[in-house]
Amino acid sequence: MFYSLLFGIIGFILFQFIFWKRLKEDYSSELIFSVSFLSSIVWFSSKYLFTRLLPNYWFWLSFTVALLVFVLVVQKLKMRFYETLEAFIISVLSYLIVFFLHDAVVNESIFSFAHSVFIFAICFLFIFLDTRYKNFSWYKSGRVGFSGLITLGSYMLVRSVLVYFFPFMLSFASFDIYISTTVAFISFFLVYNLARNI
Repeated sequence: MFYSLLFGIIGFILFQFIFWKRLKEDYSSELIFSVSFLSSIVWFSSKYLFTRLLPNYWFWLSFTVALLVFVLVVQKLKMRFYETLEAFIISVLSYLIVFFLHDAVVNESIFSFAHSVFIFAICFLFIFLDTRYKNFSWYKSGRVGFSGLITLGSYMLVRSVLVYFFPFMLSFASFDIYISTTVAFISFFLVYNLARNI
């Protein structure tokens, strides 16, 4: 219980901080924290609910609910979609590092530890792309969203590979490979569209 609370607080604070840091130049802190607080509460609540009711489906159900609420809030507040989505993606991935580290500590799971290390590496990919994507000759539009979508697509693509070779790992569902591949395809397709919109 203590570790769950500790890691939960760390994950919550990390999510809030990164989301705020990514958007603080363009929006007021009050607006940013309102969106991030609501998104994280929805994510934590749905994760808590689905891990108990439908443990094999918690990831996708939580992800879907949180994303839908996030999209509705962003549209309602008229925030820039891709910029805010990028902040949301890196914030969620950062939280997942903490989540899988918690599972690694509590359940002594080597697979959860490996997953957290992998997501950590994916976050470094985001940092690398975020500082260089405007210099890519083929990405002429230079629009915000490239780093987040490439990072999300890469994570989902590798996740689908893991599901294929290690179906027993974590809480993968039987259909996980299809959804992960689909999300990866959509992410890369959106990057393609962003590159064309000069």
